[in-house]
Amino acid sequence: MAGALLAAGPAKAEAPAQPAPTQFNPLRPSLPLGDPMAEADDLQRQIADLDNSWDSLTPAQRNQRIKGLQDLVTQVDLDSRNLPQDQKAGVDAILLPSLGHLAALVMKAQGPNQPCYFPACLPGL
Repeated sequence: MAGALLAAGPAKAEAPAQPAPTQFNPLRPSLPLGDPMAEADDLQRQIADLDNSWDSLTPAQRNQRIKGLQDLVTQVDLDSRNLPQDQKAGVDAILLPSLGHLAALVMKAQGPNQPCYFPACLPGL
């Protein structure tokens, strides 16, 4: 599920090697790592914040926030995979609507003069 939104990120000709993961995340500095419920709540809050502040942000700021949220979706997904079913259901109850909200923002960002977010709109694909 999270992979679909990751594929929706801005296209790049060649991606440089990523540094090893660290415990620092500027989007969620106060959250303990590995707490999927807190991460899902924070993701939901940050998506709502982006939506509410949309008109006051530049396209570059929007893109930066969307990229950070896509990364956070991946982290929540990874952190919740091995949870007991009852706990995972609670995280999914927050995560799934959040994915829909984020997807709507990605589509909103895909204006006529904005960079392509979806591989299908790239020439030759």
